Amino acid sequence: MADARMWNTQPMQQQKTGPIVPPADPANPVIPDGAKPDGEGDKPLGENGEKALRAERSRATAAEKRAAEAEALVKEFQDKGKSAEDKQAEALATANSERDIATVRALRYEVCDEQDLPLKAARFLTGNTKSEIEEAAKAFKELYGSGNAPGKPATGLPPSPNAGRETPKPSRAEDGLAKARERFPELTKQ
Repeated sequence: MADARMWNTQPMQQQKTGPIVPPADPANPVIPDGAKPDGEGDKPLGENGEKALRAERSRATAAEKRAAEAEALVKEFQDKGKSAEDKQAEALATANSERDIATVRALRYEVCDEQDLPLKAARFLTGNTKSEIEEAAKAFKELYGSGNAPGKPATGLPPSPNAGRETPKPSRAEDGLAKARERFPELTKQ
């Protein structure tokens, strides 16, 4: 216990203030903001930088190609133990799930059309059966309105009393010209 107190009472070393500078690396020189490396003008990378960029891009495309090939080999290895029936069953399951997703999406659009909701509201409707989607559409209508009702905003607030009857305000330039003509009528008579 006494050791812990002694350790806590030791004075801390003073910390250095100022910017932290990474150690110099000749391969990656640190260039301050606003400075141009080696007197290069308009080109931000220079000839060597462009070469390095092209090399990096070609390396990345080659790596992506190798990864795709490796993925194909893994898939092939996994499929070796499968019979033709297993492969067909897997393909059928994938096709069925895609069909189910498309069917639900079509049901959502159909319910939006039946309930007089905008088609953009379909993505907010939940459920996998038509009755579930219809319930979601009714709840959506109660919360946000139909979206197609003229004069009634989806927020549920009453429409503005001046809706559609606003008069356009004159622009600042027109307002300034009118004031100038009133103030200096002799200039406008020419």
